[in-house]
Amino acid sequence: MPRLKMLFKAVYLPFLAFIITSTASAAPNPKVLIEKMAAVYKHAHSIQQVWIANVSLGPQLKIQMHIDNKSEGLKLHILSTLHTTGNTPQSKMIENMGKAEIVSNGVNLYTYHPYNNSYTVTHLEKGAMGARQEKELTSSIGITNVTKVVNGKYKLLKATKIGATPVWVVEVVPAAKPTDHDTYFINKSNDHLKQVIIDSTSPYGGTRKITLTLMKELLNGYLSPSLFQFNPPKNAHLTKGMGMSGMMAGGM
Repeated sequence: MPRLKMLFKAVYLPFLAFIITSTASAAPNPKVLIEKMAAVYKHAHSIQQVWIANVSLGPQLKIQMHIDNKSEGLKLHILSTLHTTGNTPQSKMIENMGKAEIVSNGVNLYTYHPYNNSYTVTHLEKGAMGARQEKELTSSIGITNVTKVVNGKYKLLKATKIGATPVWVVEVVPAAKPTDHDTYFINKSNDHLKQVIIDSTSPYGGTRKITLTLMKELLNGYLSPSLFQFNPPKNAHLTKGMGMSGMMAGGM
């Protein structure tokens, strides 16, 4: 019996400790981390979020957007405000144009611009056209689009914290645009997205850096149906324009 105890201590316990340590320290698959994060939002019935987006368009212009996002599928209610570091006529114009209200009832998409009291309407088609519009819609918002899995190269970076929240850090280089790279910060405890940094280059050689930080979030909460009904403000006029895609994507 003493020999068995010695053998147990000498062989089995170190082996068991090795197995436990190896399992605990095993690095997660970076693409799986992104897939788990994307699944959280894909399966959510409703999403309520407040984001701060810091946008750098080179050394001359830096923009901060405050985005209040409430959605149920293609039903949306988004309020955005924008501030710039500059004090020029151009920066003030950008700030005015950045203020917007975006409402979708799942059938029509309305984009209201307070700076000139105007709004645009886009009809959301069904079928193939609807799929294309949904892709354009989520890409324009930027927020929903970053919670989707893309083809590309995935790399696990050193884990860190956002505030007091421990996060996994994953770098993604999209196959469609290998000159760009996105860095995701994913909450270790619930797989929710905490922050994403988007570094991209334009066809004209310029660079753009967007840091999206999640300030508040509630999934599967109640959203009043009235949020998705657009009532034009007094004297607001209907215009033909870029709508949300031009305002959000072009502005950012």
